[in-house]
Amino acid sequence: MSLETIAAMVSGGEYRDILKHPTRPNQWIFVVDINEYVWVVPFVLEESGTSIFLKTAFPSRRIQRRYGGSGETNQT
Repeated sequence: MSLETIAAMVSGGEYRDILKHPTRPNQWIFVVDINEYVWVVPFVLEESGTSIFLKTAFPSRRIQRRYGGSGETNQT
């Protein structure tokens, strides 16, 4: 899965949640469904506050257990 595809998903509101990164104070995490599995996508807000920088993306068993399989995505 490319970051460009994930960026388009996030821009379209296709994410489950936004979490505060547990160990990095300046980062947040998008929780997204990709191929019926939960992935986490850490990101940083640019200083201007108008754009984000996606750091990486990976499937997470821990978050999968927390959120379960595919479900409704946030449409904000």
